[in-house]
Amino acid sequence: MSEIRLDVDLRHPPDVVWQALTEQPLLARWFMLTDLSPEAGSRFQLLPEDLPGLPNAVDGEVIEAIPARRLAMRWQGEQLHSKVIWELAPTPAGCRLVVTQTGFLGLRGSARRRALVSTYKRLFEVRLPAVLDGVVPPSPPRLAGVAPAGPDRRRQLLAVLAAALLVALVGALVANLPAKTSEPAVAQTGIRAGQRRP
Repeated sequence: MSEIRLDVDLRHPPDVVWQALTEQPLLARWFMLTDLSPEAGSRFQLLPEDLPGLPNAVDGEVIEAIPARRLAMRWQGEQLHSKVIWELAPTPAGCRLVVTQTGFLGLRGSARRRALVSTYKRLFEVRLPAVLDGVVPPSPPRLAGVAPAGPDRRRQLLAVLAAALLVALVGALVANLPAKTSEPAVAQTGIRAGQRRP
């Protein structure tokens, strides 16, 4: 039996990382093509392309799915029978992703383990953060002692923004009203500018 463990610190909150770990379009961008659905009991297939240690398709089953916390799976393929767990824990800068894989990695398990470690480092330490940065820019680190804006503060900010938007709209409407002319109306007097009365 072999074990692989990889700890990755990410600059994004667990709920954002969870999306990248479980949504098929995002998985295809950094991991591999799959029809994974994060529901216990669901079956899926992984279709690796040019990933050392994963030469062929892998059949999987979700064992446990706790949103933004833990995804446990069984993977089976050619000379591969393992349990794979992705766990998320919040950190001050974002979250930590712990990837573990235990089980049978084949007759040449040591060589495959080395290949998988290299592949997982590329996937989880390089490609996943790049996709996450494209999904949502990382939050700036919080200053010690500064509390995040609560719901009341957010409502106040939204009210100020709404008021500013309203003022801008009214200003734009007023600016686009037709200008009044100082010339007398022809229909009222019947005299055009520059003419004298008879």
